[in-house]
Parts: sequence; C-alpha cells; structure tokens
Amino acid sequence: MCTGACSDGTPRALSDAPDSGLPDAEVADDLAADQPPGFAYRLEDGAALEALAVGDLSVKYLAALEPGSQPVPVDRACVFQDMHDASWHLEFLTAFPGFAGLDLETYLSLVLRRRTRTLYGGAVRLWPDAQHPTTGVAGVFSFSVYADEPVEDRLTVGDVVEVHARLSGCVGFAEQLVFVAEGPLQAALLADEAEAFAAAGIVATDAAALAGAGVEVYSEGTGYGTLVIAQSTAGLEVGLRDVLVLEHAPNDIGIVAGLITSQPQSLHSHVNLRLGEKGIPNARLPGARERGELRALEGALVRIRADADGVEVVAAGVEEAEAFWARSRPDVGQPQADLSATQLGAYGEASEVAADVYGVKAANSAELCRAFGPDEAPCGFGVPFSAYRAHLDAHGVEPLIAAFLSDPRRHTDPQWRRGALDDIRDAIRDGAVDPALLASIEVQIRGWLGPEAETTRLRFRSSTNVEDLEALTGAGLYDSRSGCLGDDLDGDDAGPSRCLSDREAVALRQLRDDSRRELDAHPERTWLEVRIADLESDLSEEKPIARALPRVWRSLWNDRAWIERDYYGIDHHLAFMGVAVNPSFVLEQLDAVIVTNLDADPRGPLYRVVTQAAPDSVVRPDNPGAIAEVRTVRRGSDGLVDDMRWVDSTAGADLWGEDFAVLMDLVFRVHDHFGAAVYEDLGLAFDLEVKRTDDGRVVVKQIRPYLVEGP
Repeated sequence: MCTGACSDGTPRALSDAPDSGLPDAEVADDLAADQPPGFAYRLEDGAALEALAVGDLSVKYLAALEPGSQPVPVDRACVFQDMHDASWHLEFLTAFPGFAGLDLETYLSLVLRRRTRTLYGGAVRLWPDAQHPTTGVAGVFSFSVYADEPVEDRLTVGDVVEVHARLSGCVGFAEQLVFVAEGPLQAALLADEAEAFAAAGIVATDAAALAGAGVEVYSEGTGYGTLVIAQSTAGLEVGLRDVLVLEHAPNDIGIVAGLITSQPQSLHSHVNLRLGEKGIPNARLPGARERGELRALEGALVRIRADADGVEVVAAGVEEAEAFWARSRPDVGQPQADLSATQLGAYGEASEVAADVYGVKAANSAELCRAFGPDEAPCGFGVPFSAYRAHLDAHGVEPLIAAFLSDPRRHTDPQWRRGALDDIRDAIRDGAVDPALLASIEVQIRGWLGPEAETTRLRFRSSTNVEDLEALTGAGLYDSRSGCLGDDLDGDDAGPSRCLSDREAVALRQLRDDSRRELDAHPERTWLEVRIADLESDLSEEKPIARALPRVWRSLWNDRAWIERDYYGIDHHLAFMGVAVNPSFVLEQLDAVIVTNLDADPRGPLYRVVTQAAPDSVVRPDNPGAIAEVRTVRRGSDGLVDDMRWVDSTAGADLWGEDFAVLMDLVFRVHDHFGAAVYEDLGLAFDLEVKRTDDGRVVVKQIRPYLVEGP
C-alpha cells in the first residue's frame, strides 16, 4: 500500500498494519477488546460460522489481494465479520482507524471494480440440509463474490478460482465450498463457463438448487403497485409504484413497492438491507416468474404483503391503493410559485432571482454569481415560471394535463401513463415559443455578452419549484438543453451551430474518429454508438433557443419526475418549470461532484470528491466502464484538508494536481456561505458540481442540498 502518488490504482493514505507476530486468534482477541465490531480470521466449522451469523447462516468476508499490506482488519488473507455488530461491509470497515471515513463510492472501488480492487468481498453461507452437488453429502458451504456490472468489472472464472483458493486456506471445510452465482450476469457466467469451472476444480451452482422449494421472507411489509415481471432490471424504468418479480435480486435498486425473486437472496445484501430499512416487502418465491397466479396479474395494480406466514399478491383497487399511498408518503409540503413576475431575472443581484419565481436552481445560481463572481461561478439569468405557464395556455396543453391527472389509469397502467405523458411533452415541445419572450431573451443576452452574444453557446437548465429542496433534491429527473442565439437569427435550419468554434469542431471530430476506431476494434462497446451519434449531432446541427426552451419545459412531465412527485403527494398543478441560463462549459478539462459535511467527527467533517476527466462526466458518463477518481478528505479546523485517501481514475493518477487546494478552498467557502446565508444551517450537507474549465479555472456550476443516506 503506497502513501504517495500511486500508479497502480490502489487507495492512498490508508495506514498500513504491520504483522504483530501474534497468532491470528490472539490478534483477533486483542483487537476485539477495544475495536468493535468483532471478526474472525478463520472459520473452522459450521459452529464457528453460526456464532457470527444473524438471521440466515451467512457471514460476509473480505479477502486482501495482497495480505500484509492492508490495514486492520483486512491485514490477513481473510476476515469474516461478526454480523451481530455490522450488516454492511462498509459499516464493518469504518469501525477501524485505517478505514475511518471510508465512503460508499470508495468502498465500491476497493471491492467491486477490477482496476482499483484491493479486496475481494462476498459472503459464506451454510446450507445444513442441502446436499453437495457432487458428493451428495448433506451440509454445503456456499461462497459468493461481489463484482460490478460494467463489462470491464464483471466476474471471471479466474476471479472465482482465486477467491476459492484464498477461502480454502481460511476455513476448515474447504472440501464443502461451492460457488453460488450472484445475479443474472454471474448466472450467465456459470452457464457459459461450466466446463472451465469443472476443469479448475470449482463446484458451482445456483442458490435455488441449495435452498429447495421453501418461501423466504426477507423484509415484512405491505405495498401497492403495478406488477412487473422481468428477467432483470436491465433496461427497465421502474420506481416507487412498481412491484417487481425478478429471477435474481439486483445489485442495487431504488425505492419500489415490493420485490419478489425466484432465486434466494442474501439476508445481508445491499438491496435486502435497504428494502428492510424502509419496510418494503421482499421475499423469495421459487419459480416466481413462471407462476400462473402472478402471470395473470402482470401489468395490473396489486397489493403485496409479506409476513411470517409467507407472501401474498392479489389484485387491488385504485381507491385502496391511493389511501395506502396517502398514509405512507413522507410529508414534504407543497411547492410555492409566484406567476405574477414576467421579466427575466439577471444573476447580478440575487434578490432579482427569487426561488418562487424562477426556481431554486436559478436562485442558487444567482447567489453563486453574486457572492463569488464570474471567475468562480457562471453568471446568467433566469426565465420565470410565468413563461412556462403562458406557453401551456397558448398551446392548449392544460386540458391534456387535467385529463391525465383525473384518469385512474395513471396509477394502474404504466404503458398508458407513459403514452399520456408523451402526449403532454409533445404538445409542449411542438408549440412555438412566444416571439416576445425570445426578443426579451435576445436583449438580455446582448446586454450580458455583448459582441459574443451570437456565438456563445448557452445552457438552459431545468429550475423547478420541486427540486433542489432540503427534503427533495429531484436530482436527474429533469432535462437541460443547449441553445445558441446565432442559430435563431441566421434565417435557416441548416447546421452546424454558429456557436461551434473551429477549435471545438476539431476536438469533437478527433473524439468522434477515435470513438469509431475503438468501436471497430471492440464492437461489444455499444455505448460508443451513442457517443458517436451525439458527436455527429454537435458537429452538424443547429441549437436554436426557440427549440431549447420547450425541451426543458416539457421535462416537467418526464415519467420518473411525475412518479417522484406523486410519491411525495405533491400537487402536480402546483409544479412549475423555470429555466436557469448560463454559458455552456466547452472543452472542459475536469468534471467533479463534491458532497460536503458527510458526517460529524472530532477530526472534522468528511468531504467526498468524485472526478472524471473529459470527455466523461461524473453523473452520466458515456463510458459505463469509466472509473472516476474518488477522494475523501476531512476538513481541518484551519480549513486545510486532512486524512486524504483516494482511488485513481481511468485517466490516471491525481487529476487535480496542485489545483486540489484551489478546489477545496472554493468548496469550503461555498459551503459556508450557503449554510449560513441561504439555508441558515451550517450542519447541512451540500452537493456541488465543479468544473476545471478549458482555460484552467476552477468554477462551481451548481449547488443543492444533499440528502444523506445510510451505508
């Protein structure tokens, strides 16, 4: 483990733990005396495993790729955590000094991602009544191996062989170890590579073969939603009002109404723990996807109930479902909007850009500009809610919205709901923008940008009254679009955009050509097709403001946005879309998302910095295998950062270099200002998006409150 500029992707500044010279048992006893939670370096038999297990007979393990170079408790070949004290790997590790402050993103890089992995992780489970697949002897110990889903990180036969070898040296039941696939990707690996597993001496099977025909309830509760039956969540858009029936539990999942899997689940998986924390019903039902009684309800509104007696799924009525949703939804209040203001709001004075007129994002952007100036925060202007409302009135959209919100099918028929929302969005998109509004925007841009008004590409960003709130961030629900005044004024629809500079065009063509060559060499990297299409569009198409504005407005009626608002009981008639306008970041060098104030600790609050190098973004990278640089730091009392640790990105080590001090100084000042002057709560955590621009400046693009979740 290195403490300087590592070049091999390992995390830095995690203190090393030298070998104590004591037998493993003595080390464990000594540590357990003052450093809970407990653990074991070895499991001799089923009784030893059972002593650490809670609920089902399983315990989580971590196995170091380089034993002896890691901090306690992973300073040996294997460590098995006491499930009485910690259900999560992350919760377990952060109890020890060498991992204090470890955050989820860094944990994922250490354990699930191939390029940055320093630890294997998974679970060992005892199935006392199962027969071994090859010997037929009763009593099987299964082991799983965690891995991420992008192609570059997926589990291989070689990984399983390596973990099997490590675990065999740490248990007294090596001959009873059986590999069990976690999820559909690993199940496919098991099926495709059966001969390779056998040749390597690995006995492999799926959990269903060991679990038998019994029903298992993992979290008790009741839920109402549309029944969705699928092989996996790949390609599905599911949310708060869906009951999922899947083959395997996914690696991760948002809030759903309920989950049923055909395959057994680990009682301590991330999905299981998260659903259990929220009281969402979750169960295993053998052969669930093929059961006739469930197939008959596919696409219908159902009630799912899971309890000690098993799991029940029955058809439900809309009234009982809506009553249940009303009782169980969190209260975040209703949004406020002032439609009387019709003028554009310049960012020069924050008082001109009120949140109830232009939206919270525009108001926060205006405050960033006012407090920190254009060198550290982009300036611009806001388009008020009243412009959105006038657009709806001018093009007869309001009756479509009223009809949709009064139709019970919005809760019972996902296909109908998506079609109706498409119709609303199309009506908003196809309506011509008021010429008077476009004229006022032109005047605003010319007064702001002067001679560069027609050639500066602008970003038109969603700024609703139902996002960036303390109890509801709405992150990722709404859309942003680029616009160029010159494209509105050139008298034609022919591209390219007048805001596309020669220098940017050269860079985009180079990236397009490089992407084409990469796709030719690696046809399986289908994400490159999307990147190439986007680059072709940027190189050839105009970006008129008259087209950008309605495309932002229409996103208020995105399916996921509607579902989220509905879950929180927000009156959709009170939701309005403003627009925050600022210059686009062209040819930016770095894109970072920083979360502040993640925990309270005597050493200072924890900050997490996740950075991608161009052309990838942090939030939605084109390349699903792109690894972000992840740093966690503690803010010292003098404002300096301390206790730094990080994982390298795909682009290489230390992306920020000497600018990291500049970045953190700006982040600290922004956090303190918004905590004191805007939200009046210095204890809040904030989510900031920061760029290093083409000319090397460090600029805060946006800030919103961050809802801190559990591990």
